[in-house]
Amino acid sequence: LYRSTLWQLYQLWHTHASAITNALSAGPPPDNTSNLLAPIIVAEPGLAFALDTAVYDLKGKHEGQPVAELLGGFQRTAVPITEQIFIDDWAKSEQELQQIIARGTTHLKIKTGFSPEKDLALIQKVRRTVGQNVDLRIDANRAYNLTESLELYKQFEQLGVTTLEEPINNPDWASWRTLRHEVGLPIMLDESILSPADLQAAIQAKVIDSLNIKLTRVGGITQALIYAQLCHDAGVAVSIGCNEDIGPGMAAILHFSAAQTRHDGTEGVGHLRLGTDIIDEEMAIRDGALSLSTRPGLGVTLKPNFSRKLPSNVQVIDLNHVPAAQMRLISSYRRNKQRAATAVYRLQRKLLPK
Repeated sequence: LYRSTLWQLYQLWHTHASAITNALSAGPPPDNTSNLLAPIIVAEPGLAFALDTAVYDLKGKHEGQPVAELLGGFQRTAVPITEQIFIDDWAKSEQELQQIIARGTTHLKIKTGFSPEKDLALIQKVRRTVGQNVDLRIDANRAYNLTESLELYKQFEQLGVTTLEEPINNPDWASWRTLRHEVGLPIMLDESILSPADLQAAIQAKVIDSLNIKLTRVGGITQALIYAQLCHDAGVAVSIGCNEDIGPGMAAILHFSAAQTRHDGTEGVGHLRLGTDIIDEEMAIRDGALSLSTRPGLGVTLKPNFSRKLPSNVQVIDLNHVPAAQMRLISSYRRNKQRAATAVYRLQRKLLPK
């Protein structure tokens, strides 16, 4: 969830989402779903993504077309994947890197932002492990200011890093322009862009080479098309992000990716990170890419009784049957648990040796 608590999601489901689910169950997908989705996108884009995905799946099946064809047609049927790795235990991560290479993956994104010294040593070890033929992308999550970044990112460039995602925390675009000019590496924006207006401002400021579009964050395919068109018009490449999406969500990401003319990679994938999936179809990375179905709709089938076969640490909540009072308690517990985990993570980062 990006903007809401579980309790707020519960309320959204019963006040707004029911109109869409009722319309979908009544027959062919209605033409006014964008209007129905508008208040949900503002309140919780993750829920909007789920509903929008259902609309596209049903529309594709109704018209006998795969979703990618509804989006303008296939530009590719095998989508190149940029795998992500979060490195905290090097011995474990080294094994994971070997598995990534064995899948034929040639694009890798690494989360950094520990300290300049630690980040540099980390990227050096990764480069030695994966060799010279793997494209390395760095996501610093705005860990550094401009002064700290300039020398570090120049050293990254010498190690063959090809993209910097959210590289600095300076709020002014002038600093980003300086970094882009001084270092010369393409800049990918992600959390800096929260609306089409933000994207237009970044384009006008000449601080963006690629945009990471997460369907979960923007509210689904319909909204993502707006961002993609702005990028296309400005010559900005499009990368499609993944928020641990599995099953139909990952299928929607692949169809959206398959229809992009300027595709800068698709990240993920959720089921590999979570170790489970809810569809019958296998999503396996081969030669660094995921192939997608050309059957009507999303081309995936939910496993029978999938909710009973999920790992023990995954909880399924039926929004239609949980009493409101119980939902309030669940929401409060989850929110406090997340706050505690975030506080521990931030403290650990502060205590890391510089």
